[in-house]
Amino acid sequence: GKVANLIITDGHPLQHTTQIKGVFVSGKPFAPVSRQTRFYEKYRRRLHEYNGGRSSIPVVVFPDGSHLTEPSDAAMDAKLGR
Repeated sequence: GKVANLIITDGHPLQHTTQIKGVFVSGKPFAPVSRQTRFYEKYRRRLHEYNGGRSSIPVVVFPDGSHLTEPSDAAMDAKLGR
């Protein structure tokens, strides 16, 4: 048989929201892991920690480690001392 390179995605390969689910190079499988996927997972976990498991955005994280989820203008003003 023939050997091929193949990618498996959840959408159009050139769309930035598409995730690569599988990669085969010369017929051998490779894990679709990169620096970007590791960062994505790291910050996705952090978002869930701050939000109690929800994926609400925006979450504003301040240098002192505190955070606000979907803050109102008044809440932001109060936190920033305005």
